[in-house]
Amino acid sequence: MISSARTSRFVALAAATVLGLSVATAAPASADSRTIKDGKGDTWNIASETPKKASGHPEGDLRKVTFNHTARKVVITARMQNLKKSGEGVGVYMNIDTPDDTSYGADLIGTPDNWRGEASVYGSASECSPTGSLNYKKDVAKLSIPRSCLGRPDWVRFQLAGAFAKSENKIFYDDATGKKVEFAFTRRVARG
Repeated sequence: MISSARTSRFVALAAATVLGLSVATAAPASADSRTIKDGKGDTWNIASETPKKASGHPEGDLRKVTFNHTARKVVITARMQNLKKSGEGVGVYMNIDTPDDTSYGADLIGTPDNWRGEASVYGSASECSPTGSLNYKKDVAKLSIPRSCLGRPDWVRFQLAGAFAKSENKIFYDDATGKKVEFAFTRRVARG
């Protein structure tokens, strides 16, 4: 089971990996929805300092992610290759960037204590109540974040990874942008 301390460590490790390896590029504002398709079998074990290819772990393998930015909320829908109740935890982690150079962290993680999943947002100055669900039959993780949690931005962009923690030494990630473990930001998703 991933305790709250281990979950925090997992998030810190993910954030360090993301921030250490990201390449952010500016892009013009886009529509209120963006979909990214991702290849099959492209997970990486990030538990050590040098990430290693680990394609035999489909539990955290992303296939398609859709980002919707409405007037009231940001909704992320991640389709996985084989989302299942397994190991110490499974779900999605992300960084969210906004126009005022404020970044937030968010996740939706299912654990043996709560396989339905728990949604969290980090770095929000306001009271924040995201919602989320993990549908193991349809292999879908869905996270909804009120725009008030993010300071009501005109646009957002994301770094997102599917995640599966088999054990403390085996933490598998799949970057939604298909950049191995470089974790590039998506293009901007404008408020609809």
